[in-house]
Amino acid sequence: MEDHPLRNRSVYIAMAAAAALVFAFGAGSADAKKKRRGKVGGPSCSVSYLKLVEGNTWTYRNVNPVPNGPPPAELTLTVKSIEAGDDGKTVITVVQSFRGRTHETPLTCSAEGLVVPPHSFLFAGEAGADPGITRSNEEHNGVTYPNDASYRKVGATGEELYKADVTRDVAEGSGAEYNKSRVEVERLYLVASTSTTVETEVGSRNRATRIGFQIQARSFVDEKDRELPVANNGDIWIDRKLGAVRFKDSQGLEWALSASNLLEE
Repeated sequence: MEDHPLRNRSVYIAMAAAAALVFAFGAGSADAKKKRRGKVGGPSCSVSYLKLVEGNTWTYRNVNPVPNGPPPAELTLTVKSIEAGDDGKTVITVVQSFRGRTHETPLTCSAEGLVVPPHSFLFAGEAGADPGITRSNEEHNGVTYPNDASYRKVGATGEELYKADVTRDVAEGSGAEYNKSRVEVERLYLVASTSTTVETEVGSRNRATRIGFQIQARSFVDEKDRELPVANNGDIWIDRKLGAVRFKDSQGLEWALSASNLLEE
């Protein structure tokens, strides 16, 4: 990953900075779908290794908090529902809870793999959502996680590109006006290893798969292109039984699995 021509970038820096740049330069019935209920422990689509089955839940704890920062936090993901989507795809709704705030994110699965929106923890291991930011006109090409066949191949790579218009939410009575802004997030992944040992809060996991990723983000305000730097690449470790068990985001913060209903099976 280090020798890829794209430089490292962070999705949340992109979202927040795009909105901040807007501020700096500114002052602008569907058909019912059939529900599929997954069986606990069974695959939900072409990425069975993530264990995204209705009712499954994972809690992660920040294991290297920022010095002099807030105390270690926990984040919980729960698969709320699995539904048939358009064009034969599967829509998996995941509920994310962090520091008292909860939001739902739809993930899309197909034969090619799983597409995860950038504001989900599963995209880059970054907690939280997009506070004070509204996204519209979203485009998402490529997959975030490869299908089962590619997942088993060391060296398998993929690229995705996310684009959206972003605006800062206006505080009531502020009278603020914001210019148009757009963000682009490009994410590369590499299946780096399919047999590694990783430490979690529930013990060591052997023969885990490590997927490395790299992010480049750009924001556009009044057609002006601004690239947004971050420190490092990121990594995701995936266990055969438990799904994703550890994340290192592109800022170097790490999250390890501390609880899951899958541990009880």
